[in-house]
Amino acid sequence: MFILSSFQTIGSNQNKIPLNEIKSSSSLKSLETEYVFPIISLESIRVHCVLHIARDSPRPDVIVSVLAITNTNTSDAINNFHFQAAVPKNMRIKLQNPSTSDLPVYNPILPPQAITQILIVSNPNKEPVRLNYKLSYYLSGEQINESGEIDNGFPSSIDLI
Repeated sequence: MFILSSFQTIGSNQNKIPLNEIKSSSSLKSLETEYVFPIISLESIRVHCVLHIARDSPRPDVIVSVLAITNTNTSDAINNFHFQAAVPKNMRIKLQNPSTSDLPVYNPILPPQAITQILIVSNPNKEPVRLNYKLSYYLSGEQINESGEIDNGFPSSIDLI
């Protein structure tokens, strides 16, 4: 089951910013990523998905990452791409809207176009993050559904990067 939810303030931690109040001003251009930070490749047959962990974070218990998806198929475009993610109940996740939902056919001569989406994970207890994900899209009119889990390599806090 995939549950998308926002962080809710509990108890005396009233100074925390809820995930649903983190402004969408976190644009791709304002996030700083470096190759020394984890890069996680999601397993997929027809698309290439890479999760870049950003070093910028609005709070110490929040991990911001950028998902980049490119089409590896040289004969068909990707349409209606949708990414869902879930984390354990003691964590919260927020997915910002993707940059687009369609990708043209892969052309090895041109730079690949990409769908980008920002993921924000709140991990107040700084426990190991287990992220379940589901990809769905259309290729040649056929709906493709893929799913998986990241339980190793995702940082538990930005302090550990």
